Amino acid sequence: MPQAEVVIRVNQAPVVSIPIAICLFFMMYPIMVKIDFASVVKAGKSGKPVFLTLFVNVPANAALVPA
Repeated sequence: MPQAEVVIRVNQAPVVSIPIAICLFFMMYPIMVKIDFASVVKAGKSGKPVFLTLFVNVPANAALVPA
């Protein structure tokens, strides 16, 4: 069944090597530590930033990422 083999290959998750994952973590960690979580909660209470992000990012993602 060659068709089943193609379907199985298409549905596999991408593989990321462990060294790359570790390097990405160490690159993002300083940025994550500096987050002021009180500001995040405050921004989430107001609907304007959330909706602005949704209405800008979702169409941009649909336009830039092929289906």
